[in-house]
Amino acid sequence: MQTDEDQAGELNDIDRLDGQPASLSGGQLKDYQVEGLNWLYKLYQANLNGILADEMGLGKTIQSIAILAQVESEKTQA
Repeated sequence: MQTDEDQAGELNDIDRLDGQPASLSGGQLKDYQVEGLNWLYKLYQANLNGILADEMGLGKTIQSIAILAQVESEKTQA
């Protein structure tokens, strides 16, 4: 069984997104939303679960849509 430190080390070795997925159009994610997207992407790559939570009105919905768009674009490229 992995310790929290092992899992944290694995998360640091995972690819980072530079911006929003190309299929996400109609607007631009804010820097803090891209950070949230990267956190979700790291969890996805490490096959871990997490809960995206912040103050009201910071874009959790669009971050959730963005991670789904990223995963879908990776599936279509494979």
